[in-house]
Amino acid sequence: MVLIAAIYGALLAMLFLMLSIHVVTLRRELGIAFGDGGKDDLTKAVRAHGNFAEYVPMALILFVMLELNGTSDYLVHLLGGALVLARTAHASGLIFSKNKISKRRVFGTALTWIVIGVAGTLLISNSMNYVY
Repeated sequence: MVLIAAIYGALLAMLFLMLSIHVVTLRRELGIAFGDGGKDDLTKAVRAHGNFAEYVPMALILFVMLELNGTSDYLVHLLGGALVLARTAHASGLIFSKNKISKRRVFGTALTWIVIGVAGTLLISNSMNYVY
């Protein structure tokens, strides 16, 4: 059995790797081993990477639980695709924007929260079927 969550885990792993490489590349170019050295580009890269690491694991755990609880494949694909879109938008909006807050960053954050909220709500709803 192949979990749908594994597909999105793999796609998101590639994005995480790209964000990691971006941070390391900037660190080498700027000669900064720790912190951000007060460099805005490095600050944004580190936060894009860190924010990804803070949200994606929870979402993937929720996706696995949804699949194990028998949620429709279509719905898990919808949530997974939305998360990939959200995290890509957030990272690109943070890294490539000139101003502090970009529309892509806000969109990515909001969509990530919606995905996690919907997944959590579905799990609560699914669980109620077993309780009663």
